[in-house]
Amino acid sequence: MSDLRAQLQSTLGDGYTLERELGGGGMSRVFVARDNALGREVVVKVLAPELSASVSVERFTREIATAARLQQANIVPVLAAGTSGGVPYYTMPFVTGESLRALLARGATMSLHDQLNVLRDVARGLAYAHGEGVIHRDIKPDNILLSGGAAVVIDFGIAKAISAARTQDSAALRADDGTLTQVGSSIGTPAYMAPEQAVGEHVDHRADLYAWGVVAYELLAGQHPFAGKSGTSQLIAAHIAEAPGPLGVRAPEVPRDVAALVMQCLAKNPADRPSGATELLRQLAIVVTPVEGAGHAPAARLARPSSRTPHVRRAAIVAVIAMVAFGAWRIIQRPAAATDTPIAAVTAAGAASTTAPRTLVVLPFASVGGDTANVYFAEGMADELSSALSKVSELQVVGRSSAAAFAGKRMSAQAIGEALQVGAVLEGTVRRAGDRLRVSTQLTDARTGLLLWSETYERAATDIFAVQDDIARAIAGALRVTLTNGATDAATKGPGTDDLEAYELYQRGVYFYQRRGPGLVRAREYLEQAIAKDPRFARAHAVLGLTWIALAIATDVAMIDAIPRVLAEGERAVAIDSASSEGWAAIGVARIYQHRWREADEATQRAVRVDGSNPSAHQYRSRLLLVTGRVDEALTAARRLVELDPMNAVTLGYVALTLSIAGQHAEAMAVANRAWEIDSTVSAVTSYALLALHDGGQVPVAVRRAESVMRAAREPTQISGGVYVIGASGDIARAATLTQQLAVQFARHPRIHSALTVGFLAAGDTAQALTAMERAADRFEIGVVNSPLAHRRYDVLRGSPRFAAIVRKLGLDVALFTSASGGRPR
Repeated sequence: MSDLRAQLQSTLGDGYTLERELGGGGMSRVFVARDNALGREVVVKVLAPELSASVSVERFTREIATAARLQQANIVPVLAAGTSGGVPYYTMPFVTGESLRALLARGATMSLHDQLNVLRDVARGLAYAHGEGVIHRDIKPDNILLSGGAAVVIDFGIAKAISAARTQDSAALRADDGTLTQVGSSIGTPAYMAPEQAVGEHVDHRADLYAWGVVAYELLAGQHPFAGKSGTSQLIAAHIAEAPGPLGVRAPEVPRDVAALVMQCLAKNPADRPSGATELLRQLAIVVTPVEGAGHAPAARLARPSSRTPHVRRAAIVAVIAMVAFGAWRIIQRPAAATDTPIAAVTAAGAASTTAPRTLVVLPFASVGGDTANVYFAEGMADELSSALSKVSELQVVGRSSAAAFAGKRMSAQAIGEALQVGAVLEGTVRRAGDRLRVSTQLTDARTGLLLWSETYERAATDIFAVQDDIARAIAGALRVTLTNGATDAATKGPGTDDLEAYELYQRGVYFYQRRGPGLVRAREYLEQAIAKDPRFARAHAVLGLTWIALAIATDVAMIDAIPRVLAEGERAVAIDSASSEGWAAIGVARIYQHRWREADEATQRAVRVDGSNPSAHQYRSRLLLVTGRVDEALTAARRLVELDPMNAVTLGYVALTLSIAGQHAEAMAVANRAWEIDSTVSAVTSYALLALHDGGQVPVAVRRAESVMRAAREPTQISGGVYVIGASGDIARAATLTQQLAVQFARHPRIHSALTVGFLAAGDTAQALTAMERAADRFEIGVVNSPLAHRRYDVLRGSPRFAAIVRKLGLDVALFTSASGGRPR
C-alpha cells in the first residue's frame, strides 16, 4: 500500500500532495490530494490491480478523454488522467458532502420534496451525458454525492473506459462492494444492473434509466426493489426474471405518476422504458411537493383542476410564495400591448383564473410502431398544425417549447390545461408503414375533460399535407373559429415545398435545432440537405439561418463568421416568401449582432407583423429593444413572449434579466428561479438568472449557484457570469484570479473578450474591462447583445470617454448610455 502511494506521489510531483486515502471500491483505490497551485482538494482514483493488469493504458486514457468532456452542474468532471508505475489513474474535484449510500445507511430521513430533487438532479446529469454520447453504466447510491443542497454524479464514463480498454478475458469476480470488476464481466454493480447489462448484451442509455429506477425505488420506498436477494447470482436473476412489487403499494405517499414512472424505468425490455432521461425530467417537472416550512400538507401531488388553489411545479410554488409578499397577482388573458400582468404570474400558471375558451396547446404527436425515423415525422406534423393554427386570429396557441414539456406524460388534459392556462389540448399518434399513413387525433376541453372532437385518417404517406389541412380545419370547426386571417388561409398555406423528401429532412433539422446543444451541427446538415433537394424551400432557409446564430452562441463558431450565413439564409427565405416570419427574424438577429440597429428594427418589426404568434420574432424584437435602451418596450414584448411560450427556460432567463434592468426585482427573481428549475445547464439561463437574483438581493443564493455554474461550465461567457456574481458580492480578489485563469484557459475562444469584459468588471479593473470591450466590439462578439449596456454593472464605466467611444462605435445612443441611469427606467 505504501509503495503505491509513494509511486503515485512521485508521479504527481510537486503540484499535488497526497493527504489521505478514502475508502475505495472494487474498481479503484481513492486518495485525496491537495492541488498546491490552486489551494484546493482533488480526488485521485487509481485502478485496482486486478483491473489495471488487464487494461490497455493507452486505450483507457483515450476513452477517459471522452468522459472529461462532460461539464454539467450535476456531473463531477474528470480533471486529468495518466499512469503511475504502469497503473492508470484519474483525478476529479473533491466534493464536500456525503454519498446517497451513506445517507441511506445511517437511516437519515429525507422529505419527499428532497428525494424528488435528488432524482431530478441525477436525471439532469444523465440527460446531459447521454446527449454527449456517454453512458454511465454504474448508477448507484454510492456514485451519487449530496452537497450544497444538490446531487452530483461521479465516475461518468469510467465503466465504459475500463470495458473498452480490456486486453483479455477471464471469469467475473465480485469485489467487496458488490461491483463486477474483472475482465470478461459486465462492469457495474449487480444490485443496479439492467437485465441486458447483466447478461453481457450491448447496452445503451436505457441501462442508465433502469439503474435510475432502482435508485429511485430504493430512495422512495426505503428498500431495494429486490430486497431479500443476496449475492450476485440472485440479484441478476431477479433483474432478468422477477417483477418488483409496485412502488405505489410499498410507498403510497409517492404521487401516482412518479410511481408509474419509476416502474416504467424498471421494465425488463429497454423498449418499454422511457425514451430518455429528458423524458424523466419532463415527467418530474410537473410534480409538486410542499416547500419545507411553507405549511403545506406532507404529500406531493400533481396539479389537479379540482384543487381550489391549484399548484404546478415546485418552482411555481416558490414563485407564488415570493409573489405573495408583494400582493396577489393574477393572470389576465388580454393582448400584451394592453397589459402589465406580472410575468411571474404567467409562468406560475397555477393561480386561479378564467381560461379563455380559444387557447390551445398542440402536444408533440407520438410515433407508433418503433421506427425511430418516424419520431421526427410525428413531432414535425404536430409543429405544422401548431404553426397553422397559430395564424388564426381567433386562437392563441402555446409555443412548441412549452408543449414539449408535456410530451409523453400520463397527464389529463385538465392538468395540462391548468399548467399552461389553455382551454383545449390537441394530441395524436402517427403510424407510418411503407407508403401508408395513419394519424389519430383528439381534441379535449381542458376545463371539463370532455372530448370535443376525434378522428383517424388513413391515407397514402404522400398525402401528409392534405391530412394536416384536414385536421386543422376540423379543429377550427370544433372550436367554432375560422381558419382565415385577413385574405390568408392559414390552413392551406402549405409547408413550403412539394418535395416530401425535402420536407422530411427539414423536419429532422428542426427536431435537432429545437434541442440545441451538440445537435445543432446535425440540424445544419439536415437543413442543408433539405435545401439541396428543394432550393426554393423558404422555411428551410430561414431555420438554417437561425441555426447558424445558435451555433455561434452555443459552440465554437465565431459570430463574425456566422453572421454572413445567417443574413444570406434569411434574405433568401424572404425573397422566396415575403411572409416568412422566421426569415425576417434571421435577418433581424443578424443585423442586431452586426450592430445595425435601424435595419434590425425594421426586420424584427416585420417578423412580428407577419406572424404575431412566432416566439422567435418576439424574442429578437424584445432583445433589440433592450439593447438599444428601450427598456419599457422590451418588457412589453417580453410579456407577450412568455404568453406564447411560458415554459421555455431560455426565454424565462432572458425575461428575468429584462425585469431586473427595469427595476422589477421581485418578479425578476421569481422568473429567474422558475427558469433555473426548468433547466440550469444553459448559459442564457444561468447567466441571466444569476444577475437577476444578485440584483434583487438574493446574494447568498446567487453566489451558491455561481459556484455550481463555474464548476460545470464549458465556455467562457457562462463562467464569467459566475465570476461577476463572486466579485459583485465582495470577493474582488477571487474574481480577479478567476478572470486571469479565464484569460489563459480560453485565450483562443471566439467569445473570450465578451467574457473578459464581465470578468474585469467583477474584479474592479475598469481599464482592462474597457480594453476587452473594445476588442469584443471589433470582433462582433456577443457581449453587448447578450449583456445589455443598460445593466447596472456598466455604471462604473459610464463616465469614461473610452466607454462613450465604444457606445458611439456600436451605433448606440451615447447620451442615453452615458447617463447616470444608463437608459434604465427611473
